[in-house]
Amino acid sequence: MTQTDSAAPVPEPAAPTPEPAPSPGTLLRQARERAGLGAEDLAGQLKLAKGTLEALERDDFAALSEPVYIRGYYRKIAKVLPVAEADLISAYNARTRPAPSAPPLRRLPLAGGVAAGTSRHSRGPGIGLVVGAVVIAGVVIALMTREPPKRLNGASAPARAEAPATAPAPQAGGPATADLATPAPATTAPAATEPAATAPATSAPAVTAPATPAVASVPNQLVLEFSEASFVRVEDNQGKTLRIGLVRGGERHALDGQPPYTVFLGNARNVKVYFGGSAVDFSAHINRQNDTARFTVP
Repeated sequence: MTQTDSAAPVPEPAAPTPEPAPSPGTLLRQARERAGLGAEDLAGQLKLAKGTLEALERDDFAALSEPVYIRGYYRKIAKVLPVAEADLISAYNARTRPAPSAPPLRRLPLAGGVAAGTSRHSRGPGIGLVVGAVVIAGVVIALMTREPPKRLNGASAPARAEAPATAPAPQAGGPATADLATPAPATTAPAATEPAATAPATSAPAVTAPATPAVASVPNQLVLEFSEASFVRVEDNQGKTLRIGLVRGGERHALDGQPPYTVFLGNARNVKVYFGGSAVDFSAHINRQNDTARFTVP
């Protein structure tokens, strides 16, 4: 009897577990810290309650409103912080599940073989509407075709009021007057009358909109123009913060400090930058995903 060695199978090494993607609250908090803003400062810029912003960073969706409002918060935050709107909403959708759909209702068969809620049960209201419409139409036709009302003595009502039979006698020596009993011939007014004279049309003088004032050429001055609401943070070479916060559209800010300036813009496509009176082209520094820009001038 030979003895064979039975070797146990060697288990294969387990594949490494991929790290979970960061939550939307983690992305939001990291972007806020990169922008150098506190929770209270960012809540003030976004016009949100501080508790709402903290709930977003904790991913406490139960303490927030409906999902449509939560996605709206993420879109608003992506315009201010250096984070992509698609990343926030994708991370949020990955952590929420749609509500289960209700199972279809099962119709119960009736004695006549027709299920409840089918055409036989819905036929009654439709027939009632048709009958009501026919009755109303009959009443309208009867009112339109009825005979004119009769007088109490049986004579038919005249079509129009009769003119008085006699007219007052004219005074002695006065001019002869026409018989008032004779109706005057009917005259038709002309359909339209042309004006006797028309004033010559005068064209209003052309009004030209005032040109946008040129940016003054001031040495070392940084000028920012905003066509829409945007977030801005500007620091000079000495580390002094010259401007930070949310700026409304239509505003212009002239900043004086020690260049070079470090500039961060949210909603960057709607901002124009000038240095020393000359336009600054920073299009190469715009992040196309979240429309932010970070650059140094000059």
